[in-house]
Amino acid sequence: MHPRAGTESRRRQAGLAAVILCAVLALGACTGGDSTSAASDEPARLTLAERTCATLAALGGDTDAAERTEQLLIAQGRSKRQAASLVQSCLVATAEATGEDIPTTTSPQDLGTLWERLDARVLSALAPIGMFVLIGTLAIVLLARLLALTFLMRDLPSRPGTRRASAIVGGALAVLAPLAIAMRALWIVRDDGPGGILIGESPWSFAWHALASPTGPWCLLLGAAGAGIVLLGYSFATRLAVTITVTGDTTGDHLDSVRIMTALDAMAGRTTSGLEYPVGTDVTSATAAIKDLSGNSAVAAAQALVAAIFGGAPWTVTVDNENASAASLTIARNGRVRAARRIVAGGAGPLAGATRAPVADRLAGLVAAHLLTTLRQRYRSELGRGLHGARDPDSIALHWVATSWYPVQPGGSHEGIGLLERATLLDPGNRAAKATLDNYEYRMGTVATRPHATYRDKVREALDEECDELSVGPVRAWLSWTVHLRFGRHRPSTPQLRRVLWTWAKRDALLLRLLQSYQAVMMNLIAEARVAGAAPDVLDELLQESERYSRALAILTRVAHRRDPTALTARRSMLNLVAALKRTPTDQRPKDLPRRERRAWDEATERAKDADGATRRMLAEEAVLAKRGRFQDDAAAAYSLACHRALQGWWAPAPAASLTEPPPRPTSVLELLTSAFRDPEIGAWAWSDPELEVVRRDHREWLEELAGPEPS
Repeated sequence: MHPRAGTESRRRQAGLAAVILCAVLALGACTGGDSTSAASDEPARLTLAERTCATLAALGGDTDAAERTEQLLIAQGRSKRQAASLVQSCLVATAEATGEDIPTTTSPQDLGTLWERLDARVLSALAPIGMFVLIGTLAIVLLARLLALTFLMRDLPSRPGTRRASAIVGGALAVLAPLAIAMRALWIVRDDGPGGILIGESPWSFAWHALASPTGPWCLLLGAAGAGIVLLGYSFATRLAVTITVTGDTTGDHLDSVRIMTALDAMAGRTTSGLEYPVGTDVTSATAAIKDLSGNSAVAAAQALVAAIFGGAPWTVTVDNENASAASLTIARNGRVRAARRIVAGGAGPLAGATRAPVADRLAGLVAAHLLTTLRQRYRSELGRGLHGARDPDSIALHWVATSWYPVQPGGSHEGIGLLERATLLDPGNRAAKATLDNYEYRMGTVATRPHATYRDKVREALDEECDELSVGPVRAWLSWTVHLRFGRHRPSTPQLRRVLWTWAKRDALLLRLLQSYQAVMMNLIAEARVAGAAPDVLDELLQESERYSRALAILTRVAHRRDPTALTARRSMLNLVAALKRTPTDQRPKDLPRRERRAWDEATERAKDADGATRRMLAEEAVLAKRGRFQDDAAAAYSLACHRALQGWWAPAPAASLTEPPPRPTSVLELLTSAFRDPEIGAWAWSDPELEVVRRDHREWLEELAGPEPS
């Protein structure tokens, strides 16, 4: 027999069985429709089950046959549960008789049927509601975007918390208000128009009657939508984002957007200041890419609309390069021009004397400084602290150029000092420029005139000023340190820092620099007192004073890794540890070491338990330093450790020969100085460093060989 003939035969049999079942069930319905007789008649129930099983077998006994049998039973008045129970009983009985697996009615066909039912009964009904909510949300967002361009909101001051709250609440209202309006409309339709609202023949007439009958709930819902428009408009208008567009020649040594962004990062005090600045070419490319995402014109238009609403930046910076040393600058916010300048890097410009910096970088510094001072007027809480009191753009640019392009030359002339003096003259409130100027002048001094105590007083005064700028109420400051630092376990012991808000202190780059400078000058004062043979009480007083800000410095250094380069963070951490080692007696372990560093100290001490005390101490110090970085490869860390060991007289210890497992030989002072003097600035400083007085006296040939002749 041909296979197709067999198939046709089975189909005819299945159709005949279906007709027979319909006739049988019809009779059963006539006899079993009475719930008082058929429902309790067990022989009739068994007969129905037997007939169901026979029909199921006639249809093929598979899952498709089971589904068709269920549908036939339901069509004859049986409940869905009763039909499923009868069919499942037949399937189980057949499987037990044949020894096959029990088939299940959950199949891809069943899932498809269920999805079709869900789509027909639920999704199709919800689609218009979802479309209404989507259109309503887009309308609110679009109106908010337009409101941001009006005179009411295009130039408002802003705080980060206010912006964040307005964006969250406004976004929630933009979604919930249309949804609530739809639910309110459904309730009105269900109750046939309560409150005087008539159900018209079209949605427009219904909306007109709803708006013409201002009841309390409708006013509340419309007010929520209006509040969403206002809050989102404020969020769009005050967003801290800048679009930078540079026109003209940007090739070679000319000004481009990358130089401007680099200068912005350096001047703002940290790269994570929250400032967003896509350049003009990025915006153009993004718009073109959005158009290419879909060939459907409607989809592309929707994508472009979303990009126009959410992708725009309130601030626009337009720079037109006139030539290599001059450019015109325009700064606008939400369509309103806030500043327009012509910037000149040479000639009579403020940076004309900064010849070491490339002309394009000088222009970038001036553009970035003008932008920051303009932004500061509207974002005082965010950019005001990062500028450290600076208000004049020329002063900010001078400070940046001096610190970026003019390295310090201890013992000699330094051109950058002139730039810093001009910066402080233009803006006496520029605390960062003043602190840098004091540091440069201190590092330039000679051994006879180096003012350690004077510089210590200047740093202390600068620290007090910076803490005053960051200070808040005592309760708020206490809560800030307590919550963020394990309930006050590591709170600073200095009264000035106790008034500082923790979230501000950890982002203040100048505060961290001043704390490091204070620690360094105190180490120099202690070394100078020891060389001069000061009394023990004088040394104790200096040691106590050096610990004044040590805890705060350790805390701020620990959290600085979240925003600073890894190498810089490792250097700061190692310098802090060496300073703690200098203050700690040789027979004790430094306080407040983290757990892994305490473990490294104890393990190194245990391994070198048979060595002499100096060797054991040096090996323990190196084990702890190794947890923070490679001190041998960092010039500043190696130099600080060399000064520490020179003061202790630990020159070149040999490995202990009596140890069962000899530890590595500690690094000698000569090896540390060799690594440190790779930095010429450190080599020049060594000739007047009070911590190396013993080296200059007993091992002068080391300095002459490694650091060169003594500066005149």
